Amino acid sequence: HGQEVSIFDVRSDLLALFPDSVVENDDKPAKWAHPFRAGRLANDGKVVAKFAEVSPAILKKFGIKTNVVVGLVDVIEDNKFVQMKIAAPSKKYDLSEFPLITRDFAFIIDGELNPNDIVTAAVVADATIVEKNIFDIFDMDDGKKSVAFEVVIQPESNLSDNDLIEIQNHIIESVEKTGAKLRDK
Repeated sequence: HGQEVSIFDVRSDLLALFPDSVVENDDKPAKWAHPFRAGRLANDGKVVAKFAEVSPAILKKFGIKTNVVVGLVDVIEDNKFVQMKIAAPSKKYDLSEFPLITRDFAFIIDGELNPNDIVTAAVVADATIVEKNIFDIFDMDDGKKSVAFEVVIQPESNLSDNDLIEIQNHIIESVEKTGAKLRDK
């Protein structure tokens, strides 16, 4: 878990799709791409795929703290133009036989506490948490904020209801150590 995805991972995925291709540097990368970390696959002189790291300026603009790599594949079949996009998430998911589980939480925090800090505290509470997403922040009358977020759990075995309650309790305990308080529904 938590393994960074690199441009080389996407390159090898694309090479698996187009094994007869030649890897070239992309001398005219897209505007969203990192200017020096962009490449393409060519087959018989025709570009069949492009890949790149997303430019640090764009990641910063959207507040993304992890490396993001994108692969674009152009396939022409029977004159039908098909475009597939492969976007690598910040963490590698092992293809698991156990489905992902999402859980939502809402906490009240003091105005000066950073919402990202409480979400980070939630993620470190359990090794099975693979993704997080803040979906609601609003200011309350007393200067406090309400922060709602979801976590995505990738089970490594069948989880019972008690197992899930235990993970949820770990998350709540970990977040409350930051000074946040669980919001009553």
